[in-house]
Amino acid sequence: MGVRFPMWRYWLPLLAALLLAFSACDGGGGGNDSVSDPREQLPRMVLTTDDLPEGYVQDEPSFSTNDDVALGDEEKLAKLEEQGRMLGYSAPFTRGDVAATEAPYFGVESTASLYEAEAGASDSFAEAVEEARATDWEAILGFGEMQTEELDLSIADEALWLRITGVVESGEGQTAVVVIDDQILIRQGRARGFLRVSSALEGSSDRSALIDEVKALAEEQASRMDDVLH
Repeated sequence: MGVRFPMWRYWLPLLAALLLAFSACDGGGGGNDSVSDPREQLPRMVLTTDDLPEGYVQDEPSFSTNDDVALGDEEKLAKLEEQGRMLGYSAPFTRGDVAATEAPYFGVESTASLYEAEAGASDSFAEAVEEARATDWEAILGFGEMQTEELDLSIADEALWLRITGVVESGEGQTAVVVIDDQILIRQGRARGFLRVSSALEGSSDRSALIDEVKALAEEQASRMDDVLH
């Protein structure tokens, strides 16, 4: 399907900026952590290739300090430090040499951040939710006949699931393609997580496609965040 790879390349700079902003809000709060080193904890809070259908590969994972997130903005840096953000971690995945029918997501990003206290995590989560709801996704993404909806998701202390969909036509036959951008914010204890799953299904205009599969991924990440903190 000609639309999927060019679209993913077009979105990469935008995805990087949004993911950095959302993961910056990932919060924290005390607890009975079995391990106190964020660099050991964070990679265990995100998804792995074992959680995805066969054919996905993990790109270079990375940690993000407060300085990385603030990008020289002193006010933003002060806010992150006030919230007690300790460190963030991002694990991106892309589809390898496998058919789209077997691996429907053309991009997955799973991130987690730790904060010193649960209050900081909650404050950060609230900021991220406000930003996500206020964003004009149609203007930013602009693919096809777009719709943005908020889906129910009770998987953690706090969660928000935005599903942005658009239907486009591809190729000489003008085949319908539904493009889906799932963005899920998670707050579990003093950990903040963000999951983004981007999909494109050729020959379909079903905006509810893959809901169960994406929800299962979010549940897995929330469970791991909880397990690491207890």
